[in-house]
Amino acid sequence: MPRRARVLTALGAPVALLASLAPANAAPSAPAAAPTPQHVIVQLSGAPALNAGPQAQQRATSLRADHAGLAKQAGVKITRDFTQTLNAMAVTTDSAGVARLRATPGVVAVYPDAQMHASVDPDLSLINAPQVWQTYDSLGKNVQGGGETVAVVDTGIDYAHPDLGGGFGRGYKVVGGYDFVNDDADPMDDNGHGTHVAGIVAGDGTKIGVAPKAELTAYKVLDSSGNGYESTVIAGLEAAVAADNPHRADVVNLSLTGPSTPDDPLEQACEDAIHAGVVVVAAAGNSGPGESTVGSPAEAPDVLAVGASISGVDVPTISVTSPVRHALAVQRLGLSANPPAKPQDLDLVDVGGGQPSDWDGVDVQGKAVLVAYNSFSLSQILMTAEQKGAAAVLLNTPNYYGNVGTQPGPDFAAGTPDDPDKLDIVATVINGTDATDLRQWLAQGAVHVQIGGTDATDQIADFSARGPAPYSYALKPDLVAPGVEIGSTWPGGGYADDSGTSMAAPHVAGAAALLREAHPDWTATQVAAALTGGAKTLSGYDAITQGAGRLDVAAADNATVLASQRVADLGLADLDHSTLTATGTVTFTNVSRKLQILRLSASGPARVSPPVAVLAPGQHVNARLTVTTSRPADGTDISGWIHASAVGGTTATVPYLLAARPLDIHADPDPTTSGATVYVHAEPELAGPPAVTVTGPAGRTTATTTVDHPGWWRVTVPAGPAGTYRVSATAPATGGATLVGQG
Repeated sequence: MPRRARVLTALGAPVALLASLAPANAAPSAPAAAPTPQHVIVQLSGAPALNAGPQAQQRATSLRADHAGLAKQAGVKITRDFTQTLNAMAVTTDSAGVARLRATPGVVAVYPDAQMHASVDPDLSLINAPQVWQTYDSLGKNVQGGGETVAVVDTGIDYAHPDLGGGFGRGYKVVGGYDFVNDDADPMDDNGHGTHVAGIVAGDGTKIGVAPKAELTAYKVLDSSGNGYESTVIAGLEAAVAADNPHRADVVNLSLTGPSTPDDPLEQACEDAIHAGVVVVAAAGNSGPGESTVGSPAEAPDVLAVGASISGVDVPTISVTSPVRHALAVQRLGLSANPPAKPQDLDLVDVGGGQPSDWDGVDVQGKAVLVAYNSFSLSQILMTAEQKGAAAVLLNTPNYYGNVGTQPGPDFAAGTPDDPDKLDIVATVINGTDATDLRQWLAQGAVHVQIGGTDATDQIADFSARGPAPYSYALKPDLVAPGVEIGSTWPGGGYADDSGTSMAAPHVAGAAALLREAHPDWTATQVAAALTGGAKTLSGYDAITQGAGRLDVAAADNATVLASQRVADLGLADLDHSTLTATGTVTFTNVSRKLQILRLSASGPARVSPPVAVLAPGQHVNARLTVTTSRPADGTDISGWIHASAVGGTTATVPYLLAARPLDIHADPDPTTSGATVYVHAEPELAGPPAVTVTGPAGRTTATTTVDHPGWWRVTVPAGPAGTYRVSATAPATGGATLVGQG
């Protein structure tokens, strides 16, 4: 998804106004309000067509007939028909129609048709793609994605771009597709996002993608603003993986995201596609760094959810050296050149607001310029500074990145498609306090600054969504890949840099295409396990930030041992004990042709048994994971990694997670002689109401809460004598864990 949010309100289908009758002599009545149109997805009982094997086409025909009959019975019109990965249909109706649908026999569920949003120079050497290109497939060809098809379900593709084949249809790189937004057979990109994604997957020209010889299919499901309905996305996914598609996808890339909801239809469709043998990759989302910010469909259990790491970017450091010594808090602009390899001393000059007249008579050659940016064109300011020979720009504005320096680690602004070319100068943003100090010092005389930089490679982008997955508390993302200032193809034959988990996901999709060519006997599940198992774990980040780690295609290609599951989800912690214990099992299988000796270990408060296993080709070992730790006082999740290292060979990495979710307690007012109301909030779904215990000078009392509003319960605490009170609560969570909280 793009780091910059694009929001468009979709228009509903027209509905008829209801007329009301009134006596001839009565005052005219206002027409009754039109029923609000509702876009919904209706799931029906029975398996989808892909589950029918050789009878898939007959099953699809039967399902379409069933759908038509049910729609007629319920009095609704079908807008999308789903038969391949989902037995469902999308309809537009009103609240009464939704009620009729829910009461219709054969309807399993009715879901809102949520809006989806597009997520917006691959560093191929970092992920070791060139190493894989030098290997050979079973036909003796270099492994570059040949014979594999990657579906880009997005805003379309500019298939006329020379790096993307220069044409559309059989014989070209973009071999097929469809425009589900405009309902025509021409999936030309009118946004740019899909073209950028496609170049990262399989560009083959000036810009080289991860799998340059792979074929692409383009399914336009997002409009010119980068938005669309979930039902449209499902339609694109269905077309991409349909059994009768002559260019059926081996890999699907979904660089888009929508709201997380339980039993989401798009997630169900993705799961069915995966179970039918397709690798599905999705952007984790750009709502980080908060926890549980991964969106749909990335949160689906078997979808490869991809977060964004940093590659090839140096973070500028700027320090005042005269008249005082002072380090400035700076952010790098997305179009900035990397700072000099060695620190460089520069004079600082002030050019006011950067208006054309502000530059008159000011010598900025080889100097750093201070600009108070308000409303004048940012691109014009930067281009003027570059043309006049400035070495660096220090931009200050109250309306642009006002929190500079307040967040730990680097924060990055995405390059914009309006300014696709990189600058040759260092461009930064500074905060208001530093700008005021600099101007005061300039008023007194010369100011000198020193510009340097630090390599940010393999740091995690601040915007990258973190886990765990909402509702399920499963470990997400699965892995991370380069997603900051990535250069790729752009409509019209050009190129642009952009940032987002949308740019990270196609790195993984391209890698999946390479593995499918190199290992045609591997299942989709094994391909996914190899990609996560071979990832490089990055220091300084936990598993719910990076999953297994940063993509390493060569390590995935060389895998000798694969895990039965990509992550070890241990569920919710039972907090009713001072010591937490949880167990799980991960099966490791020798997929090589040689005997493998494995050393099994785990990081964090975990151990694995057995510690050593000897596996013949095809043999497996069940590794028992046990986590034992003190109950975290702050509710911090417990995570780490299991490592299965083959002696003299490769390592398979599996992240684990035990989610801790204590109850949140608030008393209003604090328990006193006048009593109080205690409110309890639970994030997980509960199997019963929380019980509140109040301990005070008169002893202990326990009461059961009642629902206040969704996710919140309350109970009135009776008055008691003056003194110290302690409030606690316990509640049973769905799944068996007991949650506790202290107030």
